[in-house]
Amino acid sequence: MNCIRRRLSVLIVFISVIVILICCAFSYKYYHGLKEININNYKTREDMTYHVNQINKMNTDYDHISGWILKRGNKIRQFNTKLVLYRSGDNCAYTLPLKLCQRPDVTKVFAIDHIDYNNSGFEAKIAHKYMKNNKFKIGFIVNVNKNDYFVKTNINYSYRG
Repeated sequence: MNCIRRRLSVLIVFISVIVILICCAFSYKYYHGLKEININNYKTREDMTYHVNQINKMNTDYDHISGWILKRGNKIRQFNTKLVLYRSGDNCAYTLPLKLCQRPDVTKVFAIDHIDYNNSGFEAKIAHKYMKNNKFKIGFIVNVNKNDYFVKTNINYSYRG
């Protein structure tokens, strides 16, 4: 009986470790890799206010992009904005998740609105391994009133390794 319990315990631990590894691999792929999208599947939105503060080389493996984006008059309740790398005239684009950054300076600039825009800031890391000799424009997928929209910026991004 003791032997059966021990084997069962080992089996449960082994299965648990396998499940955890699968979840970690899925999470890494979902949150760290480029996802290919068709930008024709999104309505475009031109009434967004945005600013890209920096596009610079973070280290030998990543570039760093930071800035802010908001819809004037709308308080940011959830931040599910994504960075989009696209080419003019091409329907295929790539998305990356953005990290939320607090930007109280943006709230101060738009103080006349009396709305808290502190959650409008973003940061992104772009892995160089995806960008070998590619030239893109930066855009965003934003969620306004539970609908996703594509925002074109015409800001150029390229990696020349």
